[in-house]
Order: sequence, then structure tokens, then C-alpha cells
Amino acid sequence: MITNDFLCSDCSRKTENGDCCYFPFVFGGETYHGCTQAGWHREWCSLTASYDDDGQWGNCAGITFSIARISFSVKFIC
Repeated sequence: MITNDFLCSDCSRKTENGDCCYFPFVFGGETYHGCTQAGWHREWCSLTASYDDDGQWGNCAGITFSIARISFSVKFIC
């Protein structure tokens, strides 16, 4: 059986400790779909669907981008 926890735990963002952020999550009665600075001086996320209920959280790790260089040629035939 696939649960809602499975569907929402894609681990698109992680905490500095390597835990998966849970999106969306509820904090202060508001729903957040990404890391936030609400109530804290750094970006953070909940580790469960409701920080209000569980109080589990972590500071969001930075995002690392990797861009592959793609080369190709185009041949026009007239």
C-alpha cells in the first residue's frame, strides 16, 4: 500500500543533517511548500507533515546545481 508519506517524501530538499524535508508541511497553521525562514533566521523545513503536531525540523542544506554541457550540430538540407 502506498501512503501519503511515501508520495510526499521525494527528498527534493534535505537538511544539513541529510534528513529529507517533508513538503507540504504546516507551521503556525500555514502550509509551506518549500523551505522557509518563518520563525527562524535560516531556511528550515519540517521533517513531517505538521511541525505544529510533531516539532521535528532541520536547517535546509544549500542547493547544488549541476549543469551538463551538451553540444550538437545541425545540418540544414535545402
